[in-house]
Amino acid sequence: MFYISHHINPKAAAKPLLLAALLALTPALAQADVKFAAKAFAEICLPAAPSFKSVPKRAKAFGAKSFFSLGALNIASVEAKDISVQYQLNKECAVTTSNDRTAPAAFLSAVQKKAKIKKIPTTVKIGNQRFLLAHDRKGGEAFVLIKK
Repeated sequence: MFYISHHINPKAAAKPLLLAALLALTPALAQADVKFAAKAFAEICLPAAPSFKSVPKRAKAFGAKSFFSLGALNIASVEAKDISVQYQLNKECAVTTSNDRTAPAAFLSAVQKKAKIKKIPTTVKIGNQRFLLAHDRKGGEAFVLIKK
């Protein structure tokens, strides 16, 4: 279960994230499916926290074939749906896709099925750890859960 500890300053969520920058690594071979990406985030990243060890197994259910590593960051793409899944053990998880004006509503809707939140960005408590739950729209859509 997720608990909201308090809301954060949106300016803090706007700082550049490595995950959002890596969106460019995802091949744009298919039409973006933002609802699919938002659901993938809610079903992959949220239940995998706080360790994120189960991300590869959960991502496989959404069509991710294999992960490759860039240092501590692990990345897989789901080319048929134009999304990528990225995670760092014990630190962060994100699902990225191409720009879509419906992304904010799709993300909030998908996350609200798993957590009682009213807006994004926000801080959630998973286990005994605090995470930033955010949506970064720079260069694409990045749905992010990162340890604070």
